[in-house]
Amino acid sequence: MEKITDSNILELAKQGDTNAINTLVYEWLGLTTITTKTNLKQDCLQIMLESTEVPEQQSVVRVIRDGLIPLSLKSVAKVKVLGRETGEDFPDWQEEFELKHEIVQSNQDSQLSTPQPSLFNSIFGAIAEGAGAAGGVIMGACQKIAQLDGVITKEEAQVLTLIKKKLT
Repeated sequence: MEKITDSNILELAKQGDTNAINTLVYEWLGLTTITTKTNLKQDCLQIMLESTEVPEQQSVVRVIRDGLIPLSLKSVAKVKVLGRETGEDFPDWQEEFELKHEIVQSNQDSQLSTPQPSLFNSIFGAIAEGAGAAGGVIMGACQKIAQLDGVITKEEAQVLTLIKKKLT
């Protein structure tokens, strides 16, 4: 069985196919509790995130931005990400950013792949940035825990916030 981010999906996403982009965003977030809806209006890619609880803005926007930049979408100049509770008519929050096309270089052997951010790595990356070696050890341990169920609960997120405050 092929993984959802095979080269066909990536190629379609790079060409601006909103269904392919939606598939990638859903996978990057790694949370089955969030539904994604993606459309393109002129040069603005709009991504609506819906969940029974309002999606956490800072982390999900960072994951989406980090995933979209390497795609170098020619037809997209800016991205608007919106978050709302399922069933609501209006978003609880929205954030817009320009999509800057940057060349991503890798020290590894060249491969045709696109970095795949995740909400988990976004949260723990922020912790590790300010924590040095200790943060790296904690991040490694937390990644192992998250791999068990792939979900970060509200309680786990609160613990992460406390750890970050202690380490920075």
